[in-house]
Amino acid sequence: MKRTHYHPFYNEIGRKLRYHRRRRGISQSEIAEHLGMSRQRYSRIEQKPERAPKKIQEQINEFIFHNGYKVERKKKLYRAELDAKMLEKF
Repeated sequence: MKRTHYHPFYNEIGRKLRYHRRRRGISQSEIAEHLGMSRQRYSRIEQKPERAPKKIQEQINEFIFHNGYKVERKKKLYRAELDAKMLEKF
């Protein structure tokens, strides 16, 4: 198996992703669901971010840092409210 050089810079990126995700109360599962991937795959991206395609890195950045998470959470809350209203009718 061919081993590739892993630059310490990527370790720092992974640590920062994890720090900011936890600071905002976002789980790996929530980000993975938003990106359409498994939680395990997202976990590997946090561990070795150089393996993630640039598009995925940009989506993670948008979700964590630019209110993407707030928008997604509002949608989920709204859907939950609608479900509760529907159940009240029955």
